[in-house]
Amino acid sequence: MGTGGERTRWDGAWSAGALALTCTPLLALPLVYYETIDLEELAKASNVVSHVFIVFAVLLLYLHWRLTNRSSGWKVLVLTALSVQGLALATFTLDPDRMPSADLPWILLMQLVLAAAVLATVGLSARFTLRADPLVVGVVIGLTIGGIRRTLLSLHDSPTPTDFWMVVFGIALLATDLVISVAIIRLSITPLWMRWRLAAALVLLSFAHAATYSVQGSVLLNVVMILGWVLGATLLLSFAGVLARTSWLDNQEALEVLARQLQAVEADARADQAKLHEIRATVAGLGSASRLVHHGSAVGEVRRRQLEEMIGSEMARLQRLLHERPQERCAIDLDATISPIVLRHRTRGYPVDWMPSGDQAIARADDVAEVINVLLENAYQHAPHGSASIVTRRTAGVVEIAVSDTGPGIDRSLRSRIFEWGQRGGASHGSGIGLNVAQQLTASLGGYLRLVDSPLPGTTFVLGLPTEELS
Repeated sequence: MGTGGERTRWDGAWSAGALALTCTPLLALPLVYYETIDLEELAKASNVVSHVFIVFAVLLLYLHWRLTNRSSGWKVLVLTALSVQGLALATFTLDPDRMPSADLPWILLMQLVLAAAVLATVGLSARFTLRADPLVVGVVIGLTIGGIRRTLLSLHDSPTPTDFWMVVFGIALLATDLVISVAIIRLSITPLWMRWRLAAALVLLSFAHAATYSVQGSVLLNVVMILGWVLGATLLLSFAGVLARTSWLDNQEALEVLARQLQAVEADARADQAKLHEIRATVAGLGSASRLVHHGSAVGEVRRRQLEEMIGSEMARLQRLLHERPQERCAIDLDATISPIVLRHRTRGYPVDWMPSGDQAIARADDVAEVINVLLENAYQHAPHGSASIVTRRTAGVVEIAVSDTGPGIDRSLRSRIFEWGQRGGASHGSGIGLNVAQQLTASLGGYLRLVDSPLPGTTFVLGLPTEELS
């Protein structure tokens, strides 16, 4: 597969060919009516239509500048000024009451002024960054030059020059246009292969422009004008189209990269919030247990030893939570996994009814412990003066752990969204994180976590885990 640069080059070549095949027949269509529109009139029409295409090319270059915000603003400014004044001059040549050859001195003078302005722009671009909008400034400059030229042409009527001076004027215009073209190319920061396309377009347009004000009635010059205007405008339009399309695709790709990065940041932030949520819930119970161990004189030796084992087990789980936890599932003892969680909640004064069942499941002990802890913590947050119960039962290939509480239950309008991130009831003081994390952990274990209907008051969640037989 080719690189992005090769793809752009191929797309550019394809677009240039497509434009040429489309535009050339449109401009050559009047030849069918040769009796009413002669070759000279067709050349004048191609001049006007090609300048319209050039204006579209400038708008595409402006779009490219807008999307990239690169230093191509000076190029857009110059090409805008040239296209606007060129379009005005092209329409002026269609005036049947005025022969353009009679006004060649003024046209050449304004062209020299343009060349000097473009050369000055090249010098400015090397020293200054364009702060103004290049399209607006270019339009103002183009209209100003066109207005001044129109005024001069209307106030002064020069004698019609001879064919010799027409040739001299044509050569002078060509030389001036080529100087302007070289200056514009120096403003370009595009790849070399595209600079060659821009150069070819400008050279063709320069020859067409010079031929426009040379010896009138020459079939060869009219053909040069038509081909120069059509091919030059087509190349310039395709050049601008490739730049605009490339910058658009680059911006789309950049937006996609930013979106992926934002998703990664959000995922990391959610993971950190989930860890913090579990740490806070666990530390609260560990604090109560620690106070009982160190300051509770009424705690018996057996009870103290159970609390110390629970504290050690939960502290080890917290350490694993802060680092990378094991990803492999294995057969775990559900009683050994649930017991520290139940003891910690009982220590904080929340009654939890649970009896060991001797069941096993294929899972990760830390993940199961976190899910059970989330369910008991939710029960405590919503009904701190109530109680909870844990019942384990085996079904075909699955062990189910039902966690119920005697709280107010979950509002029916929220039941379908209870596992979504940030969802919580109006009276809840939680963050709406725990149940989402619990469901994701359960899914990663190959199990399920469901909110089920119960005839008893409160809320019942069922955690289903694959059993050892499924391994």
